[in-house]
Amino acid sequence: MKYVLIVVLAVSNGVYLSNGIKLPSYIKPCKPNQSNFSECAVAEANKILPMLIRGYLPFNIPPLNPYYTPKVRSLPSSDSNLNVILENVFIYGLDEIEVLSVEFNFTEHVIDLKVNIPKLIMQCHYEVEGYVLILPLNGKGPGNITAVNGTYNGRLLYSLYTENGDEYAKMDNATIKFELERLYAHLEDIVHDDKEFSEDTNLLINSQWRYVVQEFSPLIKETIGNLVLEVFNGIFKKVPFVEIFGGV
Repeated sequence: MKYVLIVVLAVSNGVYLSNGIKLPSYIKPCKPNQSNFSECAVAEANKILPMLIRGYLPFNIPPLNPYYTPKVRSLPSSDSNLNVILENVFIYGLDEIEVLSVEFNFTEHVIDLKVNIPKLIMQCHYEVEGYVLILPLNGKGPGNITAVNGTYNGRLLYSLYTENGDEYAKMDNATIKFELERLYAHLEDIVHDDKEFSEDTNLLINSQWRYVVQEFSPLIKETIGNLVLEVFNGIFKKVPFVEIFGGV
């Protein structure tokens, strides 16, 4: 999801980025003042995605299938009873992203984006402590979380600042919401040193996935949100705002 947003930013600029990089000739420029700007940005984002998924150094984008992040953590809250740490996380499935809609509000400094990812797979080493379905969990080991046919909505808030006479943007906050068709999870040794109970717990988690997804929801939202901020700010700090958005 995070890289789809970069695509939208790139195609909305027109033809050139600030460092003189020329977009491929088959990318149609999208100007913010044109009546079908949002539709144009969606179409061009989906067109350029396959190239960017393979990795595109001029845009500072590494290969994305898989994408690696070293650590993600979710603490207990009103939405979850779990304390979860994921380490050495490999994320697969970004090569199947489809942009569904994108809206820019340049007055309020807001970007709203909706994408679909048919299968998002997170492979990692996990540690978990807490309760799910009233079951106590205190395990760690290899883990796999697979989200099937997810629709992800992101609301991104940014601010503007001036540096060396140019205006730049900084992404301040990313709020993520999502809906899934199905969630699968397998967490080895989820009940520490009890293999049989761990397997039974995994079966229960998968049979009651609609409830369990609420427990994992903060973790998924935090993961996607942090990555959005990291990548967006990596682009924003290099490219002046006026050049990204074609003279807004």
